[in-house]
Amino acid sequence: MSLVSTSTGGRVHDANFTFFLTLSQAAEIASSKQFNGNIGFNEHKVQYTTQVQMRFCALETGTPQDDLFPPSVNVKVNGWAVPLPHPIPSNDPKVAPKQPSRPLDVTNYAMVSPTVANNVNVTWASDASERDYVISITLVRRLVSQDLLNRLNAKGPRPSDYTKGMGKSVFDELVFLLRGYGI
Repeated sequence: MSLVSTSTGGRVHDANFTFFLTLSQAAEIASSKQFNGNIGFNEHKVQYTTQVQMRFCALETGTPQDDLFPPSVNVKVNGWAVPLPHPIPSNDPKVAPKQPSRPLDVTNYAMVSPTVANNVNVTWASDASERDYVISITLVRRLVSQDLLNRLNAKGPRPSDYTKGMGKSVFDELVFLLRGYGI
C-alpha cells in the first residue's frame, strides 16, 4: 500500500486501506493470545505471539529501505488510534525530537476474523522532501531471546576449524578492503 503525496497544495494527507485475515491467519492469532501481568485493578495486558504488524518506509525502489515514519503521522485501525513509539528528545533545542521508526503491533486493534474487514486510516504531513511512503501489513511471530537460544542449541556446536576459518576469511576480506583504501 502506498502513501503518495497528492499535488493539491495541501500539507496534510489522508489515505484509507482495507485488509482481511484468512481463516488460518485468524486462527493462528487467536490461539497465540497470552495475558501478561496486571496493569491495573483487575486488568491484564493481552499480548499475542503471532502479531499483525504495520511498517512504514520511504518509497524508493533502488535500495533496501529502513523503517521510516512519515512526518506527523497518525494511524487508526478500525477507528482506534494506534500509539506510536515515543519521540527521542534532542539535547539541542533547535532540533526536533526524532521519531524512532519500528514496526507497529496493531493486533489488539484488528478484527481477528476472516469475515470482517480491517480498515486503516493514515494521516501525515508533507515536509520539504515531498517523499512518498509505503506501508506493509504482515503477520509475524514474535520471538524472545530464549527462542533464539533454543534454535542455536538445537543446531549444536560447530567445529573449531569452522570458526577459525570464518574468522580468517573475515580478516582476509578486511585486509583486502584496507589495502584498497591505501591503509
